[in-house]
Amino acid sequence: MTLVGLVPDECWQVVVVTADAYDPEWPDGTQDDDKRPPAKLAVWYRDSDSTKKDREWLQYGDTVDAVVGWNGVGPANDDTGKSPLGSFPLGQTFGRKDRPDISFGNYFTAGPHDYWDTGWKWRQREIAGCEPLDPPSSYNHHFSAAKDPHDDNDDLETESLDQDAYNLAVLVDHNPTNRPGWGCAIFLHCDDGSRTWGCITIGEDVLSDLLPWLKTGAQPHLTVLVSPVDAPIKSPPIECPQGE
Repeated sequence: MTLVGLVPDECWQVVVVTADAYDPEWPDGTQDDDKRPPAKLAVWYRDSDSTKKDREWLQYGDTVDAVVGWNGVGPANDDTGKSPLGSFPLGQTFGRKDRPDISFGNYFTAGPHDYWDTGWKWRQREIAGCEPLDPPSSYNHHFSAAKDPHDDNDDLETESLDQDAYNLAVLVDHNPTNRPGWGCAIFLHCDDGSRTWGCITIGEDVLSDLLPWLKTGAQPHLTVLVSPVDAPIKSPPIECPQGE
């Protein structure tokens, strides 16, 4: 294991999140929004030439405070409340403001008609009158709908992207095959003062500086560790209890 976790040789930008514990303990009576496990976030980079032998990792900016999922760190299957342990590619970027300076992640501006599919039982795109994806499930994908999908079905599991937490965000792609039940909608996003179900949050000012710095050719990753840094770097995904 290295300072930044297990990342490919071709990767030269890494966001490292170090949590205090795998399983935080909350005293009886703790309010939900107070369940905010503390962590530290640091950003690292190295020479882009993967053929060089000595590619020292250097820190970009300062180490800042962060928050991980309310239930700590581990296998981040759906509804565990955990941030995923290990090293994962960063993916889709989005936010509620026009940011042409963000070149990484196919940035889009999110508005009142933008959602993220967080439910494995439903094909929201079809129900919302959108063209289905191939494979025919929008699980762990962004989609747009003319009206809130919940208007027709209260059982739908979607996340509106039109909220303060998503003023800026980037996907942590810990479930790249989008296997239903194995976890979705894990983002690095703005801290709005509430707990998360696995997302990592930091100050909007920090994220506003970080996202334009990320470059597609750098294959940016995010690594979640638990202090001390010699803790296991990656735990295997567990079977989804609901099945496929």
